[in-house]
Amino acid sequence: MMRGMIEGGVRQGLKESFEQFANLLAQNFKTLDSMNLSNKDDVLATLQTEHQSDWNLATEYFWNSTVVATIVMVLYVLVHILLSEPRKIQGFEFNGIDLPDSIEELITCGFLFIQLGRVYNMISRFIQARFQRGSDHGVKSQGDGWVLTIAIIEGINLASLESTEFCNPYVVFTCNGKTRTSSVQSQPREPQWNEILEFDAMEEPPSVLDVEVFDFDGPFDQIPSLNLRSPHKNSTFQKLFGLPPEEFLISDYACSLKRRMHLQGKLFLSARIVGFYANLFGHKTSFFFLWEDIEAIQVLPPTLASVGSPTLVLVLRKGRGLDARHGAKSQDEDGRLKFYFQSFVSFNVASRTIMALWRTRTFTPEQKEKIVKAQEDQDERSIMLEDAGSILDAEDASRVDAGSSLDAEDANISKFYNAELPVNIKSLMEMFDGGKLEHKIMGKSGCLNYTTTSWEPVKPDVYERRLSYKFNRHVSTFGGDVTCTQQKFPIAKNEGWIVNEIMALHGVPFGDHFHVHFRYQIEKSPLAHCACKCDVYMGITWLKSTKFQERITRKITEKFTNRLKEIFELAEIEILFTNSSG
Repeated sequence: MMRGMIEGGVRQGLKESFEQFANLLAQNFKTLDSMNLSNKDDVLATLQTEHQSDWNLATEYFWNSTVVATIVMVLYVLVHILLSEPRKIQGFEFNGIDLPDSIEELITCGFLFIQLGRVYNMISRFIQARFQRGSDHGVKSQGDGWVLTIAIIEGINLASLESTEFCNPYVVFTCNGKTRTSSVQSQPREPQWNEILEFDAMEEPPSVLDVEVFDFDGPFDQIPSLNLRSPHKNSTFQKLFGLPPEEFLISDYACSLKRRMHLQGKLFLSARIVGFYANLFGHKTSFFFLWEDIEAIQVLPPTLASVGSPTLVLVLRKGRGLDARHGAKSQDEDGRLKFYFQSFVSFNVASRTIMALWRTRTFTPEQKEKIVKAQEDQDERSIMLEDAGSILDAEDASRVDAGSSLDAEDANISKFYNAELPVNIKSLMEMFDGGKLEHKIMGKSGCLNYTTTSWEPVKPDVYERRLSYKFNRHVSTFGGDVTCTQQKFPIAKNEGWIVNEIMALHGVPFGDHFHVHFRYQIEKSPLAHCACKCDVYMGITWLKSTKFQERITRKITEKFTNRLKEIFELAEIEILFTNSSG
């Protein structure tokens, strides 16, 4: 009987899913004739020879009114200088300094300076895009069976994130966890790629292909997407819960609903409602309630039963949300329904967004959307730079020899993260011992093939080791290999440790131009006996000069500020979970 129910549910669920998929394809794509399929190889072969030369790209990119007007103005001024006679020195002028003699001359100089600045920005972005010409064009798939071949031709009327900025778009394709990246183009509105990429479509059939368009803006960071809000996703949200067209989706999070059994699904947030939807073998679970129905929101710490994940509990007012009571785990003595959600991909981001929307439940939908955007920006930045100045004081400098390879004399190191953690120093230092905790945390934070060497003494009370790993595509769109050298030594009176680290990035734009320095200072906390204080400092040493130094520094600082915060949050959760289960 159970077998028949499961088979029937799966059959019905697959049928509905493929019907929706077929309708969506029919609305957006034309059916391909069998005659055109035979010409596939000919079409792809023509793309091999359609790449534009650098000269053609430069001509197309710079042939615009800004560049032409600037060239004409510069030539006009140069000819004027040649035809003019030398003037006598007057006012505050002296030999070598010629100041404007009228307001008109000052305005002309300012206008010419602005035009030259705009042209300089165009040239720098064009050169930067040329450095990123390499792509996955020509990378062949290695599997047996069907091969998914993608021909990326061009883009038309791409949206720009900022109307005043030039964008350098590139495309990222993701299929079965594998990523292919196109080259960076310099044409902001209608880029021409003419590139071919391949995937193994039979690796985990059926395969789904995700396509995202990004604007290149730095060596690696969470690059802003040029994709707009999906109308299909918003209409699906309205259809699932039977909502009117004016109800718009703010955000959604994959999570599990805890009842007698865990049910994996999605939590949808709009300006008015909180909704949950799941489809397990064709058996659908759907409910929603209003933000005004929520009386309290509680966060339960991770336990063994929750598989190390914090739990978000939404408590409704008495007599509210009765239509959604089938999704509630329990009802307290006051008659209030309680809904338990856990296993969020990023619990901190989801909980902060939900708390922000609940606290502003009396605001208008437009105000709520602005608050969510501000919250997302805050999550991306995480922590702003707090302290400037050198961190190597006289006492600490005496612990490390001046000739050590990990001294940060050339790096402008400053404190950018500090926290009081409810764990002892010994537990937190397990992050640096190469054991299970370190590998687990670094794996969750996006590090692949993470390997470490053992700590070896190099001087009295000074130990050194080396690390190597690779960033996944969620951390860096370009991937990238990382090699690190770390040294650790105890603080005076054995009240903590200092860990110095030099990181080298490989396989990212301009990775050979700089090294990143970190300093972790972990010591006893004055607030509690079983707690510790952690200060992290960072600086960049430039090995080669580049005109993009300021931009790269800003992007790296933002990336590692967010990354270090995530790593220490994971460490706190893992250590507390281990202690509670032990």
